[in-house]
Amino acid sequence: MNRIDIKLGLTILLLLITIILPLGFVMNQIFYGFYVSQAQEETHMLSSQYANLINDSTVENRLEVVEVAAKISNQKMLALSDQGEVWLNRIFR
Repeated sequence: MNRIDIKLGLTILLLLITIILPLGFVMNQIFYGFYVSQAQEETHMLSSQYANLINDSTVENRLEVVEVAAKISNQKMLALSDQGEVWLNRIFR
């Protein structure tokens, strides 16, 4: 078996399996981790802003204002009271 094309093909396939595929997986995990952390940060920021808006005593019709803000930012929202009552449900609208 002295065919160079088979040896070269097997060498390229071996390099692909041992180097390029694991490298692609690692890069995918890096980008996925970055995306998840950005999404968590944005969710935390938006929830803090909405909580401050709900707790602001100078705003009348607080939940309506929050619902409009959720519509404008195109976000899904579910607001619950301390007892678990649903105040605002903008998840399936």
